Amino acid sequence: MLVTFAVTVAPLPSDKPPPFSPIPPPKHIVPVPRDPAPKGLPARPDPTRPGAPGTVCRDPRLIGQAVPDIVEVDRLACGIDDPVKIGWIGSIELAPPIVTGCMTARRVADWLTGVAEPAAERALGARITGMRVMGSYACRRRNNGATSRRSEHGRGRAVDIGGFTLSTGQVVSVKRDWGKDKPGAFLREIWRKACGPFATVLGPDADPYHHDHFHLDTSPRGGAPYCR
Repeated sequence: MLVTFAVTVAPLPSDKPPPFSPIPPPKHIVPVPRDPAPKGLPARPDPTRPGAPGTVCRDPRLIGQAVPDIVEVDRLACGIDDPVKIGWIGSIELAPPIVTGCMTARRVADWLTGVAEPAAERALGARITGMRVMGSYACRRRNNGATSRRSEHGRGRAVDIGGFTLSTGQVVSVKRDWGKDKPGAFLREIWRKACGPFATVLGPDADPYHHDHFHLDTSPRGGAPYCR
């Protein structure tokens, strides 16, 4: 007896690729800020925005601008080669901005981000959002005396700091808080740890001229740091 089977043959696959069906873009895309500031901190300038301050001294922490060389012809021989004006160190605003050379600006950044910020978080439970500047470049004699030697401010190697603003809104003042409770302990720690990275460190215990601020400088005189 002859038995017949029906066989279905599948067609061979085509060499042509399947038709392309584009995936529609997702709706309601919310852009993420390029460099958002941590909660509670002021937003720093975006260096890529036209006209905005950029990074200087080849250090991404230093936000500001280069300024023309400062040359003052007088007996004090003041001035700065390749000076910079710094308004921000990381997310910390400097008010007013400092004018220094790059070496001093980097040293301030090292101390502020590596010493002062961690100390504030430990002692005060907050981050630093601002630093009150009481002096940077100035062509003058030490302590504004009539016959004293030229100050390191006159070479762009010194910064005077009067206090800090914290992420909680608290203001820590060298004049008001030195030697008092937790803010005073914080100030004493960062003053002590500035000795070494800076050649000269002066505070309220040094003399009446420094009763309300820290003086930090990068004098090239050599030898042991002078810290009072």
